[in-house]
Amino acid sequence: MKAFVIYSQSTTYFNRYLSGQDPPYSCRGFTEDLNGNIYGLSYTYNYFFKPKNRDHRRMEALHGMIGLSICTDASGNIWFGGEDAKVFRYVPSLLRFATGTYPLEKSLATWSIIPMRNGQIWAGTTKGLWIIDPESDAPLKPLDLLNGDTILRQSTIYHMLETPEGVWLSTDNGLFLADPVIGIKKTYQRKEFRSAQQQPVVFSILIPKGFSGWPREWWGLIRWDRHHQCI
Repeated sequence: MKAFVIYSQSTTYFNRYLSGQDPPYSCRGFTEDLNGNIYGLSYTYNYFFKPKNRDHRRMEALHGMIGLSICTDASGNIWFGGEDAKVFRYVPSLLRFATGTYPLEKSLATWSIIPMRNGQIWAGTTKGLWIIDPESDAPLKPLDLLNGDTILRQSTIYHMLETPEGVWLSTDNGLFLADPVIGIKKTYQRKEFRSAQQQPVVFSILIPKGFSGWPREWWGLIRWDRHHQCI
């Protein structure tokens, strides 16, 4: 009995960039500007991509900055956070960079940065939450309205998610719910996570419709309903 084997070329769904080993790459974050261009952060260099013609190049002005977080605000400005106690704002229309600093902080990393509906930029760092006024060149300000939850100042904020009820902060000391006006509204730590054997380290959270959340912790993925604790 003869058999026939049909070979066909597989579909290529992805284009690979920055795949070399020298220098090493560790992609930390991406954002898109108002013209559809992509900005990407890596451990060695930071890059600018043009998807239309698949062109990409290094952003030499940010060479030496180990980027960790990036976002685009409503005006189209690009905000970068790194490991050197600084944030950078890039204005694509002017091809201009500006630098912001954390006052009195020399050892601080910005793991997350998001544009807020109220126009502010929030920076989640290894020393809590800091507020950026994009209309001012003033130094960044720490969130002062902690409402007794001072542990946030010693927490690393890995991820932030704004929802109608507030902003969820995923940290190495559990989850925090914050509000731009009243500050920290609620803290969810070990006692609220029934399965946690120690203080939960939460890297990110997704809020689907309803009351449940899906936090991603260092020991895995869990479904969590804050009204019935951890499931």
